[in-house]
Amino acid sequence: MIMTDEQMPPIIPLRLGPKDSTRRWKFIRGWYFYFEPLNIVFFIPKGYIINGASIPSWAQGMFSPVGFLFIGSIMHDFFYDKAFYYCLANPYGQHIGGIKACFKKPISKNTADDYLKQISKWIYPEKWVAAGVAHRALSIGGQAAWDTCRKADGTYIAPPSIKTDTNEDWM
Repeated sequence: MIMTDEQMPPIIPLRLGPKDSTRRWKFIRGWYFYFEPLNIVFFIPKGYIINGASIPSWAQGMFSPVGFLFIGSIMHDFFYDKAFYYCLANPYGQHIGGIKACFKKPISKNTADDYLKQISKWIYPEKWVAAGVAHRALSIGGQAAWDTCRKADGTYIAPPSIKTDTNEDWM
């Protein structure tokens, strides 16, 4: 799939602060991304801030934060941050279209990770192996980021295998 200029996300870079180590971008208007394989139109609202793919420094020689994973990482950032997504397809897979039909749908960490891989492979099919490697790395190392977001929104549930005396350890 080749994205046209009009289909690219409407983002602007934000100024790096003295302590910032990564570039961030802000949506200057709402963005609709049609993911044809699942017949879903995802929506990212105006004002949302992203940082591209969060690649550990040791792996940045293989993966760029703004390379082939970038579009998938936009969706992935939103999925992790909110634990839901906005879309324009109903639960039965039929396309509705139009902003008034937009609805929220919850998403799990595993599904968010899988969508990053699927979106990246769809846009750049020649990068299917690298998309699989990135997906595997997320499966192993992404839990801490997911947990941080769930703690921030108050929906974190401690794993049952860990016993604590108080809930404060997880806040």
